[in-house]
Order: sequence, then structure tokens, then C-alpha cells
Amino acid sequence: KIINMSLGFHGKGNMTEYNFYRAVNDETDVLIVAAAGNDSAYNWGDDNCTNSSYYCFDNSYPATYPVENIISVGASDNNDFQANFSNYGPGVDIFAPGQNIASASFYEDNSYKYDQGTSMAAPLVSGAISAFWARLTHLENDSVKTRLLKTVDKSAFFSSSLSGGRLNMNDLFYLDLNEDNGTRSRTPGKMQASLGDL
Repeated sequence: KIINMSLGFHGKGNMTEYNFYRAVNDETDVLIVAAAGNDSAYNWGDDNCTNSSYYCFDNSYPATYPVENIISVGASDNNDFQANFSNYGPGVDIFAPGQNIASASFYEDNSYKYDQGTSMAAPLVSGAISAFWARLTHLENDSVKTRLLKTVDKSAFFSSSLSGGRLNMNDLFYLDLNEDNGTRSRTPGKMQASLGDL
């Protein structure tokens, strides 16, 4: 149900690749979590993609293809700011910790290293939504993505992104979103999924 893509390139999109992601979106119920890129560059959102219907010239792909099931993830740093290397802008959906992340290393079979990048941030989002979705398997991918983006920690440091915030796994699970009156409340120990069509 979740494909993590800690990979990508910055530049011009590709029609064949776009059609592949579009087909995955149209024919499956998966979410693709993609690293937004480490170019310290502005990723344009769908509204500014005037070069064609499927790409902008200066973007990070596949994270910014205008396909509904793709979640583009930028990196926050140890101070909970936007990491200086992370791409940003409306082509980034959400930020997640991406600096000094412990990761397996290829140097030895049992070694670890600390690394940074949006490729470190994307798996944190993948893991969070995987744990959430595994408990509420009746939800469709668009509902899971909507809840993820509505339960972020809002911050001026992440305001250029589509959600305006950083991943908050606790709120993903437990925040009660009352769309009628705009309130947000938590019920400890009770998983929530009260978001309109959920």
C-alpha cells in the first residue's frame, strides 16, 4: 500500500515516467512517498506548472509530479527548522526530520551511520502512515493522505509547503479534527479518523 522512494532528480520531467505514476494512481490504492530533493531549491506546485500538463522545468521528480497519490517530503533539521539542504515550496507536501538520522550502512553487515537528506525524511513519513493505515485498513489512500497533511505541526519555517508543517505522528493517530467548527482535540489512547469522508 505504501511505496517509499528515497530517490529522484532535479530538472525536467518525463512524459513516460509521468504516465507510469498516473497509471499507478488510477489503478491502485497505494501512496507513493517521495523525497523532495536536496538542492535547496524551490519546488513549484501544480498551479505553476505552465510548461505542460505534467511537469515544470525546475522541479524535483518524481516527488513533484502532479499525481494525487504522491506525497512529497522535505527535511527538517535538529532545531525543527527547514533543513538548509532541503527543497521547499508548494511542490513539497510535508516536512519530516531529515538530519542526523541513524541508518544502516553498507560498509559492514552490522554497521550504522548517521545521515541526512530528504531520503531520510521520506521513510519516517512512510512508516507513520503505514502504522496508521494498518490499523484503519478500510480507509482509501486519498483519505490517509488528507489526514496526514491536516495533522502536521504548523510552523512559519515550513509555511512554503502545501501542508505548512512537519509530520506529527501522535496527531496523525489521535487528533480529533472537527471540520465543522475548526477545532482540534486529543483523546488519549483513542485512534481518530473523523475527517469528513473517513
